[in-house]
Amino acid sequence: MIEDPFPFVSLRMMTSTVELLDYHEAIESIKVMTEQEKSYNCRDYLGAIHSHRERDETNNTIGSRKRNVTIDVSCRQKMCEWCYRVCDHFQTDREIVAFAFSLLDRFVDRCCCDRKTFKLAAVTSLYMATKIFNVDYLPIKSLVELSCGEFLESHITEMESTILKTLKWRLNPPTVQAFIRYLHALLPLDDLEESKAIYERALFFAELCVYDYNFVTQDRYLIAVAALLNAMDGIDEGAFLSKDLQLEFISMIQYDCKFQLESDTLKNIRGGLWYLYGYSAQIFHDGVLQGPDQ
Repeated sequence: MIEDPFPFVSLRMMTSTVELLDYHEAIESIKVMTEQEKSYNCRDYLGAIHSHRERDETNNTIGSRKRNVTIDVSCRQKMCEWCYRVCDHFQTDREIVAFAFSLLDRFVDRCCCDRKTFKLAAVTSLYMATKIFNVDYLPIKSLVELSCGEFLESHITEMESTILKTLKWRLNPPTVQAFIRYLHALLPLDDLEESKAIYERALFFAELCVYDYNFVTQDRYLIAVAALLNAMDGIDEGAFLSKDLQLEFISMIQYDCKFQLESDTLKNIRGGLWYLYGYSAQIFHDGVLQGPDQ
């Protein structure tokens, strides 16, 4: 589903504060969120749209012309980039975007949208997410101004009501970031600097995954595990220590959290996250590559 090449992502890693959590409380929280996540699943709605379009074009129906203006991967990526830019501009928590896109993806999974409706739903979802977070940095008037007059306050409030009804008020999805916070507490690390470095890198992978539609149908806890494993790569001078730490972590969460981690699935997710990293602004800062085309 993802387009090639992937568009450049302006996101850079930010400094984060590591929360000190009790080991056993973290495990219980993870189990609760894993069960809760089942109520927030999203289907491959863009794949369904593509299938409908192909069928309509084959049958040469009017529907094919209408669906030519429906959303695609590019539309979603652009709105994701816009949401992150808005959050960074107003210095709000980037996890808001993960909340917003959970609302957005699940809404579009249930309601057919053209591009303008999708954009309105994205703006509204961001507004709703700020209210869930109890953040007052993104008032509705500011979002109206940022839409350059395309939407009015009434449009956003009406869409908010529609989203609430469509999602049946399921507004508190467990995010990848939330899983990372608790899974990070299980890491067998004594070095606080290493622990902080892993946490910040893992959160960055969590932020990147929102861009990629391929992660929409994936379990959040699996993405969180993959993000932490990726973050462990290269944290020390000895590659064996990093590998041993990853194996110990996997063994621990499989036993304590009862996670079923298929190696191929985890490998694919980790690769997808590294792929996104390769198209982010962070790669310039780290000096790994000269650019996405290299």
